[in-house]
Amino acid sequence: MLLTSTMFASGLVTAPSPRVIMKFGGSSVRDAERIQEVCKLVVNQMEESGVRPHLVCSAMGKTTNNLLAATERAIDEQVVDLSAVRDLHAETAATLGLVDSTEYADVLRLLDECERTLEGVSLLGELSTRTRDRVVSYGERCSGRMVAACLNGLGVPSQQIESWDLGNPDPTRTPTPDPDPNPKPYPDPKPNPN
Repeated sequence: MLLTSTMFASGLVTAPSPRVIMKFGGSSVRDAERIQEVCKLVVNQMEESGVRPHLVCSAMGKTTNNLLAATERAIDEQVVDLSAVRDLHAETAATLGLVDSTEYADVLRLLDECERTLEGVSLLGELSTRTRDRVVSYGERCSGRMVAACLNGLGVPSQQIESWDLGNPDPTRTPTPDPDPNPKPYPDPKPNPN
């Protein structure tokens, strides 16, 4: 989730701003042009309606499909290849002028982490549901940072917030760890006899 501040280019909003959730799917944030359109829409909503938007951004374009293909290739061929995902984010960052932003540095760090996860998948030759979900999550996590960087560039202070950090009111407190350090895999769904 992306949080924006009530301070933006036109000044400080003095009264509490109503919060609104804005959800943008993969085609809405598929490339630099679409991200710019989304950010302009957000700024317009803030200025015209005085809302404080919280954005939920899907992965850019075909990123989820490319991440899933990367998991299959890691298992089937023992090859870790995120080039399609890296190329899309690099091209978008370059077009938006974000290559030197802290958010894009975070995107690169996340993609490195994703590659290390896929190296583990390749080495073990198995992919749990939990690990698959983790790999796919990198798409949304990177997309949110790209949109936040673009909004920051437009003068709208924004930051990506990981969903697991929501509800943690004390920023000095570490998020609660998973209660089960050795979770059991999700059971296979039982076929419907009907």
